[in-house]
Amino acid sequence: MLSGKYGGLAGETAIRKCVRLLLTSYRNQRWGVPFLETVLRPLATPPTVPKWIIFDFHGVLADFGPFGPWMIQQAASRADLAAALHQLETGELRITDFLRCLPADISLPRASSLRARPEMVAALGSLRARGFRLALLTNTFRGFAAFRARAGLPDDMFDLAVESWRMRLRKPDPAIFTRTLEELGARPGECLFIDDQLANVLAAARLGFRVIHATTAQATLMLIDSHCRTDEGSL
Repeated sequence: MLSGKYGGLAGETAIRKCVRLLLTSYRNQRWGVPFLETVLRPLATPPTVPKWIIFDFHGVLADFGPFGPWMIQQAASRADLAAALHQLETGELRITDFLRCLPADISLPRASSLRARPEMVAALGSLRARGFRLALLTNTFRGFAAFRARAGLPDDMFDLAVESWRMRLRKPDPAIFTRTLEELGARPGECLFIDDQLANVLAAARLGFRVIHATTAQATLMLIDSHCRTDEGSL
C-alpha cells in the first residue's frame, strides 16, 4: 500500500503492530515456538530501504524530445554510429567530431528542447528531505552538465554526479557501476539504480543493485515509493 499521492501506510503499520503484539503475547504466555518466531518475525520488522538512489538522466529525470529514441534506434542498426556514440560518451570524441558522423539532415537538438520532468524533480527534493543520498549516473559527453543546469537539474541536486566521459566508461559496462560504488563508498545492495534502458538495468542487477526499469514518470515514482517507504513518510 502506498502513501501520500499513491495511498497510505496506515494498514501496513497496523499489521506490523498486531504481529508484534502477537509475538509479545506468545513469549509472555510461553506459547512461543521457533516456528512461530520464524514466520512472524519478518512480518513484524519494517523492510530495509536503500541508502543511495542512483538516477539515470535522459528518460528518467528529463526528456530530450524525439532525439534520444532516434539515436538509440540508429546506434542499434548502424555500427559506425554506435562506435561514434561510444567514443563520444567515453570522452574520446568531442561533440563537434561526433556531429560529423550524423546524417546530413540530422543535428543535435538545441539545449532549449531539454525538459526536466517536474514530478521527478519534486521527488528528488522529497527523497533528500527524508535523508536519502542521491546520485546521478549518466552516459553523456563533455559539457552536457551546463545543459542539465539550464533544464533545472544542476549537479548540486545530487550528492554525486558520475558522467561517463569523465570515467572513460559507459553503461552497461559493469566497470562503471563498480567505479560508482567506490565513489559512493557503498555496497550494491545499499543502492537503488533507476534507468530507462533495460541493458543498463540488467547490468546493475547482476552486480547486486536494487533496480527499477523506468517507463513513465508516474510508474517510476510508484516503484521508487515501494522501495523507499518507511513509517516516517513516502513520496
